[in-house]
Amino acid sequence: MVIAMRWQAWILTTVGGLLLVSGCKDDDDGDDDTASSSSDGTASDGTAATLLTSTGAETTMGSTDAGATEGSTEPTTSDTGVMPSNCGDGVLVPGDVCFGDPVLVSSTPCGALSLADFDGDGTLDMAAGHDGSVSISLGVGDGSFVGAPPLVANSGVLGLASADLDGDGAIDLLVSESGADSIVAYAGDGAGGFSLSDLQTDPGAFPRALVVGDFVGSAALDYAVVGESSGQVTVYEGAGDGTFDPAQVLEAGLAPLSLVGQDIDGDGMTDLAAALFGGDSIGVFFGDGAGFSPVAAIATGAGPRAAVVGDFDGDGTPDVASANQDSDDLVVHVQTASQSFAAGQSIALGPSPRAAVTADVDADGSTDIFVAIELANTVGILRSTRSGLDPVVQVVTFPRPAALAVGDLDGDGAPDLVTANPGADGGIAVVLAQP
Repeated sequence: MVIAMRWQAWILTTVGGLLLVSGCKDDDDGDDDTASSSSDGTASDGTAATLLTSTGAETTMGSTDAGATEGSTEPTTSDTGVMPSNCGDGVLVPGDVCFGDPVLVSSTPCGALSLADFDGDGTLDMAAGHDGSVSISLGVGDGSFVGAPPLVANSGVLGLASADLDGDGAIDLLVSESGADSIVAYAGDGAGGFSLSDLQTDPGAFPRALVVGDFVGSAALDYAVVGESSGQVTVYEGAGDGTFDPAQVLEAGLAPLSLVGQDIDGDGMTDLAAALFGGDSIGVFFGDGAGFSPVAAIATGAGPRAAVVGDFDGDGTPDVASANQDSDDLVVHVQTASQSFAAGQSIALGPSPRAAVTADVDADGSTDIFVAIELANTVGILRSTRSGLDPVVQVVTFPRPAALAVGDLDGDGAPDLVTANPGADGGIAVVLAQP
């Protein structure tokens, strides 16, 4: 079935109590631990999570519908009964959203994803973090992949980043070995293979998300990583040859989980924004081209799991938002002046949002947000209308999604979605756009 909508708004709600994950080091370490929260779309009392449409109709979202299939990708009417007439004709029309069914490409639990062209053929490939390994899958160009030799990791992998770190034109890979408290840099050979180029053993306790950029004003790429248990962001300066040295340790706050690198205040320098799960805030570090300022905390909902940056209100200025696992919402902070933000606007999501990424999903030039809503077994979109974000709309059903990546996997110009589950029932699924 193809999910095809003209933005008839759906809002995710739940019935009964919810089992919320109180800690951070749960089943997302890529191992085979049993999940601490329900994986079948039910609340803690056994009642099913529900999807409430804008017309008031409820649709049960239990385990029978939650799964990636290899079903037809022919355009069909969506669950709303509304389908843009041009879905499936290969033409991107602003405002339309059309996606096919999720197709399972791996049944191995996965805690991190990164898309990049590792073999230089012009098609996106995929790196995926697991317990004790990083799998490399080379894109064929139609949304499918072929396997390449994996990389061995010393623990579960909860952070990946891809970039040309040594300037040779080939894409390299950074890996957070979360349980081993180390960051490994691998040099790409341009054909999908990798070799060890650098090892850092002091990134802060339990490293997770990574971002790459020129943070200290050199010509080489640097990277930053959050340490969940240490409450720090560590910045490493690149030498330009694939090796790195510690440059700055930033005190972030309680349990930073995700990290975004982007120019937030419009000065041309890359800033950092970390979701502080234990501090109910986003910690922003403003860059000056030589380093970063002390943290500026922006209050969020309870248990922010992911931070995203984008112009969500159409005024040309980046804003910040967080997907909050314990309050089941997305909180948006509009930037009113350089480095100043308005009070947050809360948008209901559904039970236990775990990940968020941005993309122009509907080709209208605005920044939209994909959100993985774990206990609803769904990935949804919040569409930017240039005056704010619409309510969340379901895109795909997949068991307990907790990791996301977006990119054009089949070369049709539309962003496709990859989602992953790190639990014992985990795996990786590809959801192709069907313009």
